[in-house]
Amino acid sequence: MTPQKVKYLIIALLCCSICGIAGSYLTNKFTGRDYQMDEISIDSNAALILNTMKQTSSKNGIKKWELEAKSARLLRKENRVLLNQVAVIFHLNDGSRIHAKADTGILFTVTHDITFSGHVTVHDTTNELRTEQLHYKKKSHTIYSEVLVTITNGTSSLQADSLHFDLNRHVIQMDGHVEAHFLSSQKDQS
Repeated sequence: MTPQKVKYLIIALLCCSICGIAGSYLTNKFTGRDYQMDEISIDSNAALILNTMKQTSSKNGIKKWELEAKSARLLRKENRVLLNQVAVIFHLNDGSRIHAKADTGILFTVTHDITFSGHVTVHDTTNELRTEQLHYKKKSHTIYSEVLVTITNGTSSLQADSLHFDLNRHVIQMDGHVEAHFLSSQKDQS
């Protein structure tokens, strides 16, 4: 091939490329439909909105809790994150774990304290706690509730007006109208 033919070939390819791009543009412009975005909402209070959120909190290199939420809204001016369908795993000193779940929650960004609300459940391997609101204080590594709580396992049930659980010492204190119910086993009934 001579340099003259190469030059004509390059010019022909360049013209074909330009025609192809122009043709695609014109075809899309006249036959394509406009894209419309529905259900757009602007949240002027939130600095950040996440579809999912995961966070781990540690102290002196020791994991204290792991948090997951289906959605989160960071309210920077209020120093808090609003959480939906939140689940937290609390790590205890002996290596065991306590799992907490709630419909909603608030993570306070300065203190890393958490408030759980709506169908709150907390469980370990044998016991389950149910309440409508629960609070976690990171500094003392404690959870507490100032509303009715119920703790159940296979054979007993405890109810109280309030609860304080020191996760470091594994000590639970229940206050207010405390009630205990014990189920008898089949062997005890005979």
